[in-house]
Amino acid sequence: MTAEELIAQLELTPHSEGGFYCRTWTVPEPGGDLATNIYVLFQRGDITTWHRKTSATLWHHYMGGPLVISQAPSRHGPRRDDVLGTDFAAGERPQLPMQPNVWQRTECLGEFTLAGVTVAPGFQWQDFVLAPPGFDIPKMKTRPE
Repeated sequence: MTAEELIAQLELTPHSEGGFYCRTWTVPEPGGDLATNIYVLFQRGDITTWHRKTSATLWHHYMGGPLVISQAPSRHGPRRDDVLGTDFAAGERPQLPMQPNVWQRTECLGEFTLAGVTVAPGFQWQDFVLAPPGFDIPKMKTRPE
C-alpha cells in the first residue's frame, strides 16, 4: 500500500507535530485517561518538531521504512538517536520506550513509516509542550579514539 492509501483507509488527519495520525484506543478513567494509542504516519523527509509530554510513551513499528526517534532529557542534551524498524541485524527495534518529560522528535528515513504511539497516563493536550521555532538539540559528538 502507499502512504496515501493508508492515510485514507485509516482515516488519518494532519498532526500538529508533522505527519498524520488517528487516535485508536483509550482507557478511560475518572480524572483522565489511563492510556491512549494513536496510529501515526510519516513520509520521506518528515521531521517532527521537538516536543515533550508528561506521560511515558511506547513507540511501535507497524510497516514501512525505519524511523529515527531522537530523545534528550533536557534542551541541553545529551541527545540519543534510536531507530524504530524491523531490520534487527542493523540494530533497529520494533518498540522504543520513552520516559516522561523527555524532549523527542522523529525523522522518517523511508518512503513512509506507519507506527503506533501508546501513552500512559493517556495523552492530554495540557500535558504537551511544543518547542519554539529554531529549537534544536544537537547530537553529542563522540570523542575520537
